[in-house]
Amino acid sequence: MDQGGQLYSRVVDLLAGTEFQAGVLSGLLLLAFSLFGRVFAARPKVVWGPTHQFCFGLPITPGTGSNGLCFTRTVLLTNVGTAPTDWVEVYFTAIPGHLQVWPPCNHSLESKNGHILTIPNLGPKETVAIEMLQVENALPEVIRVRSKHGEWPQVPVAPMRVFPFWVNRAVVLLMFIGAFAVLKWAISAALYVWLAVTP
Repeated sequence: MDQGGQLYSRVVDLLAGTEFQAGVLSGLLLLAFSLFGRVFAARPKVVWGPTHQFCFGLPITPGTGSNGLCFTRTVLLTNVGTAPTDWVEVYFTAIPGHLQVWPPCNHSLESKNGHILTIPNLGPKETVAIEMLQVENALPEVIRVRSKHGEWPQVPVAPMRVFPFWVNRAVVLLMFIGAFAVLKWAISAALYVWLAVTP
């Protein structure tokens, strides 16, 4: 038998060895549990985006110099993660003429080191709306949102239908059943391959 054939025979013997297979299986299980822990670990995730904005034309009194324009905008800020995040900072190009946060929560607005709205804590699944209003001049833009956990992305936001509680729970149950079926299929396939190479 040539050297190539001997090498192939040794590789086959190594793959068919129970010690090697046990080591591979242990490594795969460790990797699976590590990935499972990373995927399902509690962590914050904040997303934000404007839901709507409008410009109203208000009646004006002649001679006041006002253009009668009133600008409004709503920006939603949501922690879609499973852990709270601290010191959420919303950066504006300028301080809006009028601003409120709803539902009411502890927040501060300052323009010393930039035009920043700071919310000390945003819990998991918590949503706040930043309502802005300004007359005559267009509203400033939100340029970034960050916290001590990092920068958070802007996403498209729109009003949506709220489904009943039982519908949401049914969808979660079906997703769990599907994930369990895929996991069972993967384990069955791995066992089939293992038995096929085992003498």
